[in-house]
Amino acid sequence: MRVRASRQACNTTGSYSSFTGINPNTVELLDGWGKRADGTTDDETFLRGIQISDEQGMIEFLTRFPGYYASRSMHVHVTVQANATDGVSFGQSALQHVGQLFFEEDLLSQVYAVSPYSSHLETLNRTINAEDSVLSSASEDGYNPFLSVSLLGDSVEDGLVGYITIGVNSTGDGIATTGTDVNPQGWIPTVSVATGKLAQATAVDRAADYTS
Repeated sequence: MRVRASRQACNTTGSYSSFTGINPNTVELLDGWGKRADGTTDDETFLRGIQISDEQGMIEFLTRFPGYYASRSMHVHVTVQANATDGVSFGQSALQHVGQLFFEEDLLSQVYAVSPYSSHLETLNRTINAEDSVLSSASEDGYNPFLSVSLLGDSVEDGLVGYITIGVNSTGDGIATTGTDVNPQGWIPTVSVATGKLAQATAVDRAADYTS
C-alpha cells in the first residue's frame, strides 16, 4: 500500500515556514500570532515536505537538522495519509496518523554545539527532552518516538542518517485536517493559510511597519 507522508520542522533559530508570524524566543508563539521583525513566513516552505511511499511503505526525506523554540524540545511533525490518490490535494484528505518524532538528548547536545545552532543557545535556553510534555505522552504504552541515527562521517558536521518505523492503521477513521484554513491551534503547523487570516496578519504587520 502506498501512503503519503508529510513532515515539518522549525529552522536553526526556531521559526516555522508557512506561518503568519512567530517569535520563537518567547512562549507568546503559542497563540499562533506572534510577529517577526522581518514579517511573516507564510510565503516560505523551508523544512516542509511531502513524499509518497513505495509499495512497501518506505519513504525518504533529505533535509536539514531542525532547531527548537521556546517551551518545546526539538521535534519533527509528521502526518500519514493512507491510500494516497493522484489528483487529490493533501489539504482535502483525511489523515490516519498525526505525530511528532524526537532525537536523543546526546545527539541534540552535539548538534547544537555546532554553528549556527550554537548561536541560538546563546539567546534561548532550550527545553530538554525530559521537560517536554508531548514527548512524555508520545512515549506511553510502549511506543518509541525516537529516530535511530548514525553518523555519515567522523562527526555530526559530516551529516546524519536517521530512520524510524511508524505503524499506521490504514483502515482507521481519518483525522480531519484544516484544509485551506489556519489551524485554530497556531503552534501546530498549518496545511495552508486561509486568505482572510493572511490578510488579517498582513494588516497587523503593516501597522507595525513590518511590511511595505
